[in-house]
Amino acid sequence: MARSIPADLELREESVRLARSYLDRLNVWDFDGLSALVAEDFVLEMKYVAPGMPSMWEGRGTVIDLYRGMSVAILSPNLHDFWMDTLYSDPGEVVAQYRSEMRMADPNLCYSNEYISRFTIRDGKIIRFIDGFDSVRLVLGFGGTVEAPRIA
Repeated sequence: MARSIPADLELREESVRLARSYLDRLNVWDFDGLSALVAEDFVLEMKYVAPGMPSMWEGRGTVIDLYRGMSVAILSPNLHDFWMDTLYSDPGEVVAQYRSEMRMADPNLCYSNEYISRFTIRDGKIIRFIDGFDSVRLVLGFGGTVEAPRIA
C-alpha cells in the first residue's frame, strides 16, 4: 500500500527537523540534547578521512564521548549555511550540505570546511550519520601537514 502524500510530507518535515536539530545541538556541544536525538545503536561514519584516522564509531555513548573530546580542541563548531532535503524514495533519509568556520581552543589554528552528510532516521531517532568532508582541510586546520604526491 502506497503512503499518502500528507503522511510522507509530515515524515519528511520531521526527518529534516531531527537532522537540523542534531547539527544545532552539535553547534553548541549540547551532549544531552544530542543523546536524546540518537538511537542507542547510533553509528557515526566519516567518509574520506585522512590515513590513520578512524572512519566509524558505533554506539550512542561512544559517539558522545568522541564529541566531548572534540569540544576540548574546538570551542565552537560554527556550522552554518544549511541546506537539507529528504530522498524521494525514503523520507527517513536526509541529505544535508553545510559549512563550518570553527573557533579553536588554540588561537593559532583555524579550521573551516564544507560538508555533505546523510542522516538515517527510523522511529523518531537518528540511527546513522554519514559525514563527508575534505580531510586535507581537517588535517591542516588542526596543525598537521599534508605532502603533495609525486607525479612522475
